[in-house]
Amino acid sequence: MKNCTKLILLIVILSILNSCDNKKRNENEVNTQKQTSENSSNNAPSIEKERTPLPEGYVWGKVEPYVGKNKTEQNIMSQMGTYMSALYRGDIEGAADFLYPDAITYFRKYYPDYFTDRDIIREFYKVMSDSYIEGLREYNKRGMEFDFIVTQIDKIIETDTAIFCVFGLTIQVGKDNKYFHIIPTKDDYTIGISLNNGKNWYFIARNEDTPNILRLKFSNQVITQIMDY
Repeated sequence: MKNCTKLILLIVILSILNSCDNKKRNENEVNTQKQTSENSSNNAPSIEKERTPLPEGYVWGKVEPYVGKNKTEQNIMSQMGTYMSALYRGDIEGAADFLYPDAITYFRKYYPDYFTDRDIIREFYKVMSDSYIEGLREYNKRGMEFDFIVTQIDKIIETDTAIFCVFGLTIQVGKDNKYFHIIPTKDDYTIGISLNNGKNWYFIARNEDTPNILRLKFSNQVITQIMDY
């Protein structure tokens, strides 16, 4: 849900910047009529100089996507993209393929006894998916581009039965060749879990529930490595 809040803030920021940019563009057109072609070129506003300061945690510029170094890392990024696309489309069944099974076991206590695993998955993802769809609709209305991008792989941890990948994921927004993005922090990292040697991946956020979910199957030593305790 933190990502949904950040999506909304990005829309507000970019709308303000577009408004300011349009005002400057109109002013520049008037000034251009009063100047020679050469002076107009020399005195044109600098994007770097006139960039509006962004809130803490947001920076100007495009993100350099992480490039997978092997088949395992490439699978992580490809399947993460498939997972996010399913959420954008409201494809709950498609997104469900990437939910770590023990998360269902852990969160079952918050749902009625008669709920099946699939019922829990649908409820679990519905609010998240609806928020992403609404955000996507707003971006499309404003002619904005946005994407979730894997920026780095922080660590890969292997056990006898699983592979864990902790990675950074950011939201990038742009319009008219102006881009900015969120600086991913360790609090926002995502965890990929593979139970078949890196072929298929499940994804969970790294938050306060994560240790309890992982503790259903893995040791405290592994959890400490994943959570950076």
